[in-house]
Amino acid sequence: TLDFTVRFYLSLFGHKSVGESLFVAREYARRNYESWDLTWANYTLHGVPNYILSNARKDSRRKIIDPGLIRRFYPMPIAKSY
Repeated sequence: TLDFTVRFYLSLFGHKSVGESLFVAREYARRNYESWDLTWANYTLHGVPNYILSNARKDSRRKIIDPGLIRRFYPMPIAKSY
């Protein structure tokens, strides 16, 4: 959980949206821990995924979530929102 938290807040304070930050943290945990360890799946977002804490440098942001990758790794109804 510490790794997840660090990744999430680094992304969040790195001017990424809440949804992007959660995605980065979950992917890190999913790819770097044992396949049976589903702790990363406990973290969900109930709210606005594109909310950004700071609008500074908003124009220089680039989208990190590729919709094709989402559909490939998560072929479930949630992928439709991307």
